[in-house]
Amino acid sequence: MSTHSKIGVEQTDGSVLAIHCQHDGYIEHNGKMLFRHFDNEELANELIQMGDASSIGESIDNCEFYARDYDEDLHIEEFDSVEEFMSEDMDSEYAYLYDRREGTWYVSE
Repeated sequence: MSTHSKIGVEQTDGSVLAIHCQHDGYIEHNGKMLFRHFDNEELANELIQMGDASSIGESIDNCEFYARDYDEDLHIEEFDSVEEFMSEDMDSEYAYLYDRREGTWYVSE
């Protein structure tokens, strides 16, 4: 069974761009990868621009993205606000949000 997660990055206008990650969404894996390896706004946005992921690794090259690696359509969700992002289920057990003002990731189960 997969542990799904949604990963979002707050944009300068307050909107959130987000992707779905199919596997290893728990804090001990995706949380660790995001906090350690996508730890600034540029890297967080680079991750989101790749679209939905099968898995997250230590770098973009070590992630599996549906568009890049499986020739599927690029899929990135856009939400008007952090509140809208947090209220959308996206079939996820964990939600990760990069707060650009604080320069850090937040997680919610």
